[in-house]
Formats: sequence, C-alpha cells, structure tokens
Amino acid sequence: MFRSLASAAVASALVAIGLVAGCAPVSREGGDAAGTVGRMGCPAFVDIQNGIAAEIVSVRLSDEIQGMDRKLVMPPLRHQERLKFCTVTLRITKPAGRRLTLAAADLTAHFWRRDEPQVTSCLGLSPFSIEKDSFRPMQFMPTEGFLFIRASTGASTTPAAEVFVDAVFPFVPADAGQLWICLGQPIGKQPYVWAAPQPGT
Repeated sequence: MFRSLASAAVASALVAIGLVAGCAPVSREGGDAAGTVGRMGCPAFVDIQNGIAAEIVSVRLSDEIQGMDRKLVMPPLRHQERLKFCTVTLRITKPAGRRLTLAAADLTAHFWRRDEPQVTSCLGLSPFSIEKDSFRPMQFMPTEGFLFIRASTGASTTPAAEVFVDAVFPFVPADAGQLWICLGQPIGKQPYVWAAPQPGT
C-alpha cells in the first residue's frame, strides 16, 4: 500500500498544504440537526485545493528534543532498536498575505522499517518563521488533558510567500533513509450529525 503511495504524488516528498477554512454549507446527513450543526463547517480544515504547497527541506534524527516546557528523551530500551526523534523542517509556499494554520494532530510521518510500513504521529510543532535556519522553539503535545497544538502565521509571517515550520515525530529508525509527511483530510465535506443539546441546556 505504502509503496504505491511512494511512487505516486508523494514520490518527491512534497505534500500539499492549504489554508484553514470552513467547508461549504452542507446538506442533512445524519438527522434533523444537520442543517444547523453543519453551517459552522469543519473546524481547522486544511484545504489542499488552494495552491499552497510544502516541501521537506531537512530531516534531523536525535535521542532527545528540548521543548519550551520540557525535554523529551528517547527511552534507553529503544536505543538498541536505533529509534530516534525525527525533526522535519517544512518549507511552505503560499500567496503573500494569506494566514495559515497547521495542526500537529493532522501531520503523520510514513516510512518503512525493514519491509514493514510504519506511521507515527506528530508530537511537537514549532511556530512559523521566514528564515530556514532560524531558531524555532518546540511545543509538545500535553501529557495530560487536551490541548490543540498548532502553528499559525502572525504579523511577520502572514505577509510572506514562503515560511518554515518544524515538526517532531517519535520512533523513526535511524536507518529508515526516507519518509513521507501526510496531512489529514476529512473523508467528506459533509459532517455526520446527531441530535445534540443546545449550549446552556
């Protein structure tokens, strides 16, 4: 399955990334509440149809990663397996002036470990910058509770036509030699809906 993926659109390690935008208004799909619930659109939807693209420009493997609030260290038992943290730098091109938001939970790294396909989720994301070699502090997924980890362009990066961001993925073999970054997409533009109580009730 992943070999066919590698020989297709992602063969050059390019991944299309779009702007966060709401889906178009949707028709009813799962019940009477669909008409109202669906008007808000899919939250944090990254639309890959807007001509915004990203390219992997560097990959760095390490046994530990320093973040803004803590350091992550690869467990000693994983050292024998030569598993590493993998920091991927993406160069994203976009129309100047467009705001971009990227969610860590939407990013996965796909690679081969011997003859077995492997997938690992993004556990840390940096802010955007306009310089490839700038220092970008890393924010990790929380160990407790829910927190939406994301990178959004701001005053200095929204006007730019090219920005850079770092993403961290765990348990990548040192001898993998190649990987692909995939971006999560909704399986459809229309949501599945159900009858839900209104806020405050």
